[in-house]
Amino acid sequence: MTLLRDRRFRLLWSGQLLSNIGDWFLVVAVPVYVFQLTGSTLGTGLALVTQMVPALIWPPLAGVLVDRMDRLTVMIAADVARAWIMLLLVLAEADRLWLVYVVLLAQASLAQFFLPARQAVIPAVVGRGKELGHANAWFSLSGGIMRIAGAPLGGLVYATAGFHAAVLADSASYAISASTLVGVRALSRSPGTACAATRPAPHPQAAVYLREAVAFLRGHRVLWGLLLVSAVFEGVDGALNVLLVPYAVHTLNSGSGGVGLLFAALGGGFLLSAPVGRWVAEARLLRVGVAACLAVIDGCFAVLFHTHAFAVALVAIGIVGVPGGAFVLVVQVELQRGTPSALLGRIGSAFAAAQMTAALLGATLSSVAVRPLGLTVVADAAVVVLLLGAAAAVALLPAGPVRARAGPTRRRAAHPVSATPAGEPDAPG
Repeated sequence: MTLLRDRRFRLLWSGQLLSNIGDWFLVVAVPVYVFQLTGSTLGTGLALVTQMVPALIWPPLAGVLVDRMDRLTVMIAADVARAWIMLLLVLAEADRLWLVYVVLLAQASLAQFFLPARQAVIPAVVGRGKELGHANAWFSLSGGIMRIAGAPLGGLVYATAGFHAAVLADSASYAISASTLVGVRALSRSPGTACAATRPAPHPQAAVYLREAVAFLRGHRVLWGLLLVSAVFEGVDGALNVLLVPYAVHTLNSGSGGVGLLFAALGGGFLLSAPVGRWVAEARLLRVGVAACLAVIDGCFAVLFHTHAFAVALVAIGIVGVPGGAFVLVVQVELQRGTPSALLGRIGSAFAAAQMTAALLGATLSSVAVRPLGLTVVADAAVVVLLLGAAAAVALLPAGPVRARAGPTRRRAAHPVSATPAGEPDAPG
């Protein structure tokens, strides 16, 4: 609980928790709304794909921008813009369904700037020592809370008050998040509360920024391996996300409430994943930890898409949340620990681009293949791919504790407080 005594971290964490709960209202509401209006798996898949496309376009620019601007300002601007943009969804009806895709595209585009900025702000607030693992465990915990609370609440709100109510709740959550980030910035500027650099020194040539990031990533075995393995994981996740709503509605005979319960069960697993992921991250035994997480996820997905019993599906997807959340936490901690502060925006954007490109590919292939091949066959193919991802983790990641290594030091952040706490390595990895 030590981290929650830090008002900056408390504001950052609570604001993101509320914002993510609002997002999960629409995670349930949008695909169900589109599916009910169109009766098409392709339409539902298109809604998911639309949110992935910006990850193919914006990461290079987003990474450079985040490393050249005040990162809290980037986050606040993105939240304010999303709060207004989401309100346009209240105008989306059957004859204006295109508006759903336009808004989702804009929302996802702004997220490409927000997420790498947040990734860089977390170690700036808590440092890169043991507290970094604890901070990411708290965010993993919030991931579980938002799934437990956001998904069923989203299904309930959609079932009782309709799609527009879910949209208004999501818009309000972005506004609340922006206000908490304003508080973090005010505290960071107060005497005695300044955090590590959130405003790296700018450089006039964006191309140099990109080349530096690519060279660093290619030379970092751990981050490169995690990038490839996490891309496989996200590709499979994207493919199965397309299948989940139709599978729940048709095979499990559940409506929006049932979909919400499935996401809530996943959230319950995420709640339990924080200590597991923190232990793996602190032990730094990546090969065994990552491969084991992916293997368990794979087995649970196989059960999930082969059962006709809602209770069995609920248990299977709940178990997925434990190794799934642990895997995400380990990737996040290694990324933040292994990357110098001045590169965090660009490396974080590179991870986001690779992961979302894989997710887009998985969702697209799944949407197209489900009609000729059938849902079960497509799900089985995804399970096989994830098994290959576990094998790749064994081949690419180190077996023992990872030794610290220095990152590029040619450019350091210009800030009165050091970008990394004294005595800690700049780029363990």
